[in-house]
Amino acid sequence: MQRPVTPELIRAALDHLPAALPRHEWARVAMAIKSEFPDSIGFDLFDAWSQQAGDRYDSKACKSTWRSVKGGGGVGIGTLLHMAKEAGFQLSKDHAAAIPPDPETLAAREREQAQRQRDELARRDAAHALAAIKAAEFWAQALPVESHAYLADKQVKPHGLRIGGDGSLLLPVRDAQGALWNLQCIRPDGINCTRPVEMQKRFLKGGRKSGLWHTLHAAGDDADAREVIDAAGVLLIAEGFATAASLHETTGQPVVCAFDAGNLAPVAKALRQRHPTILLVLCGDDDRDTEAKTGTNTGRSKATAAARAVGGLAVFPEPLPEGKSDFNDLHQAAGPDAVRAIVEAAIDAHRTARMAAGSATDDATGLRHQQATNARRETAKDDESEGNAFDPFTLDDEGVWHQGMDQNGRRGSPSWICSRLELQAQTRDADGGAWGYLLTFDDPLGNAKQWAMPARMLSGDGGEYRATLLHMGLRIGSTPKARNLLTQYVQSRAPDEFAICTDRIGWHGKSFVLPRETIGTSPERIVFQTDNAVENTFRSRGSVEQWRERVGALCVGNSRLVFAVACAFAGPLLRPAGMESGGFHLRGDSSSGKTTALKLAARVYGGENYLQRWRTTDNALEAIAAAHNDCLLILDELAQVDPRTAGECAYMLANGSSKGRATRNVSLRARMAWRMLFLSAGEVGLADHMAEGMKRTRTGQEVRMADIPADAGAGLGAFERLHNHEGGAAFARHLARQAAAVYGAPGRAWMEWLCENADTLKDRIRSGAQALGMQMIPEAASGQVQRVGERFALVGAAGELATEAGLTGWPAGESERSARACFDAWLAARGGIGNGEVTAMLRAVTKFVELNGEGRFT
Repeated sequence: MQRPVTPELIRAALDHLPAALPRHEWARVAMAIKSEFPDSIGFDLFDAWSQQAGDRYDSKACKSTWRSVKGGGGVGIGTLLHMAKEAGFQLSKDHAAAIPPDPETLAAREREQAQRQRDELARRDAAHALAAIKAAEFWAQALPVESHAYLADKQVKPHGLRIGGDGSLLLPVRDAQGALWNLQCIRPDGINCTRPVEMQKRFLKGGRKSGLWHTLHAAGDDADAREVIDAAGVLLIAEGFATAASLHETTGQPVVCAFDAGNLAPVAKALRQRHPTILLVLCGDDDRDTEAKTGTNTGRSKATAAARAVGGLAVFPEPLPEGKSDFNDLHQAAGPDAVRAIVEAAIDAHRTARMAAGSATDDATGLRHQQATNARRETAKDDESEGNAFDPFTLDDEGVWHQGMDQNGRRGSPSWICSRLELQAQTRDADGGAWGYLLTFDDPLGNAKQWAMPARMLSGDGGEYRATLLHMGLRIGSTPKARNLLTQYVQSRAPDEFAICTDRIGWHGKSFVLPRETIGTSPERIVFQTDNAVENTFRSRGSVEQWRERVGALCVGNSRLVFAVACAFAGPLLRPAGMESGGFHLRGDSSSGKTTALKLAARVYGGENYLQRWRTTDNALEAIAAAHNDCLLILDELAQVDPRTAGECAYMLANGSSKGRATRNVSLRARMAWRMLFLSAGEVGLADHMAEGMKRTRTGQEVRMADIPADAGAGLGAFERLHNHEGGAAFARHLARQAAAVYGAPGRAWMEWLCENADTLKDRIRSGAQALGMQMIPEAASGQVQRVGERFALVGAAGELATEAGLTGWPAGESERSARACFDAWLAARGGIGNGEVTAMLRAVTKFVELNGEGRFT
């Protein structure tokens, strides 16, 4: 006869379960208890057990969870007992009433648990994606910070923060690629409320945080932090923003804000993968007051564990005022010198210890290597006797070694210079200049790296090329001798293979050059060579089939989406078609779907970093244009560019070359050149934006950047067909999620298809574009309309070719229909098929009459 389950049995089982379970498991325990004891007895059991989590215990969360969960259903007391048994709980005679579930019941419950976990994962991913969209919207609408109560209270500056419309201070939460996933919001009333400021920090509901961070560094929020951090060689990691700001302002080192102690280890591990050679310094909080109450110093324990996990260093503030815990408190109490002294002393001590250990390791490794070197000495002597010079450098799996010679002609022990570095080819440009070396190596994670390094970077002390190699993951000896020998090693190599180098991506004969690879075949190897490590925006995730089904098919029936994506396929066809550069601008109200169209076009070639912004200087825009040669350049938010220079930027992009500049010795600097298609978006058109800067629009500017109304006329903004989604907003969010999940594969497959069909490509694209142009361009159209119409026709024909290649998921004719619809919309907004100057004069007269009325002309 079974006896009822008692509270004593539950307590005994709970003693074997850690209270700091993941939240969904913790809530399941509440459900199990509530299935047997739905009253206060059950809550007391759950609450008493939850308190064992120490500083993670939250009485309010405990009460709200108990109220929200339902007893019974798929989670009963058997689930709790099963969890406890897996943790070591054994039923005694006193617990005979609690019989374990039979195998079938247990299997059913495990299946239910697995399904719940899958559902929870799907809900979590959806919540993350939704929060990321909201974060991007809030961040775009936020303004730079001039003053804020929180910053004033903490006595720090805003490092890359913004202020929201409600006055909240916004901290971006980004991943290693710089993608924005969440925002930490600090309420403006934090100083005046009864709780401390730290308790007023909130993240967007459902957003990601684990393993994400915000970086503070001297180059500013818009700069690439990766190069700055690698150059510094040290990266500090702190819990909160105020602590991170104090550390950055006092030490000058780059600092990462991990937002809380629990996120220190995930952030440190992610940063170690991104920066394998630098020193990570965990600047933890000293939670002494919490330790006095609970026996646990969370700040110290989490920072120490994180430092141990990544081979880093943990430092803590001292001495601290009463009731204080972090480096910001020390900064305010003792000044910047106190913070700087602690951090720098810890780093110096750590480096001294590592150098001592490294010398011992080098000696041991050198002895092992000596055995292999001895075997080569006899061969070297034979070579010398035959007149061949002895090579002091050797290469093996452990790296590059140097074996010098003393004054008596005896060779010493080999010394390690760097990890394995091979020179595969000597490079030069088509004119026989710009010589360099094609270097290949593996980073510490085993990822293959390749860099075509200009030989001129070996002049001087070589610090510039070594910094780039370190940034890419090559391990280099820390001594000055090793650094100098590395330069000697590179210069003394003479690879048999030669390759053509270029500093321009795009078409080179029948090959297409990208920053990391060259697609197609050519008589001689072609490589991309540059002085610096260039950001590779051509990335891929997923397959062509996935993109076609999850993104491409959803564009069908939406002329603006199909046209934007077809622009991506049209970029590499400008040169074969013999057409000049030019662009299109989607103009429409906010949240009408313009940016969604641009994102879909960007995802043809890469991830989030492929999409660019108008918010840049003229010089930077030239470099961006050159980096998109023979491709599609996508620029969002026209309003962010200075209206006084917007027209000149349109001219510059379409004319295909940078401004002429002189060098320091007054000689002419080589111009950057490109041929590309560009796609823009904004709430205003080019003419209206230039008018804000008191600039008159020239017809040539409007011709070079055709202004297309984003509204497709179906009452759904830029959309015409929602594919069974409830409203345009829901459809846009779905498109954004799908495009973020799969990208890049169609662009690479497209370039492979173009290279394979390079012999017939010119005839096919020209005939297709001409046939479409004859159909949609009116016969009486002016030369300006003809010129723009040919560009629309090229886009339509490019989309049809991509459909033929099996990349789009569109029916035949879809791209041509969309190009025709967009051309007609441009023509209607322009006001006719005549010359732009005449149209502009008629618009001016009409406007004058409308403003002044008929009375003045009676």
